[in-house]
Amino acid sequence: MVKKKGFLFPYETVIVLLICVILFSGGAYQGSKMINNFKADELVRQCEVIDTALVMYSKAHTKVLPATVSFKEGKDGDEL
Repeated sequence: MVKKKGFLFPYETVIVLLICVILFSGGAYQGSKMINNFKADELVRQCEVIDTALVMYSKAHTKVLPATVSFKEGKDGDEL
């Protein structure tokens, strides 16, 4: 093996290292996007569960009459 003058690594090694860096950075970027999408989907699922629970609660408590509900008035006479 004869070392070429003026260059530290052979061209093939530089190309392989460049491809590895590009693949690693692309994978890290896509992985972070997947994590953010997973967190958003999980939040939507939790909101749907809460919404379903509130609907079920309201269906179970239908005996409240609108005439018996009272609103407190604020200082200016506005409803709270």
